[in-house]
Amino acid sequence: MKISLKPLWKRPINRDMSKADLRLATVLSAAIIVKMGKDGSGNTGLLRSISEAFNCDIIDILETVDE
Repeated sequence: MKISLKPLWKRPINRDMSKADLRLATVLSAAIIVKMGKDGSGNTGLLRSISEAFNCDIIDILETVDE
C-alpha cells in the first residue's frame, strides 16, 4: 500500500482555493506545493502545517491505496 494525498487536494477545491491560496494559508513554498502535487510526497511537518491550515487531522488529508 502507499499513501495518497488525494483527500488533501480535494479540500482546496471544495473551498474554491487555488494552489497559490493553499501556499499562502500554509506558508509553504511554491516548490513544495508543486512537488507534493507531482509525486504526492510530503513530510510530517508539512502535513501538520496543512492540516492546521484546514483545521483538521492529518488523517483527513491522507488515504491508503493499493499499488
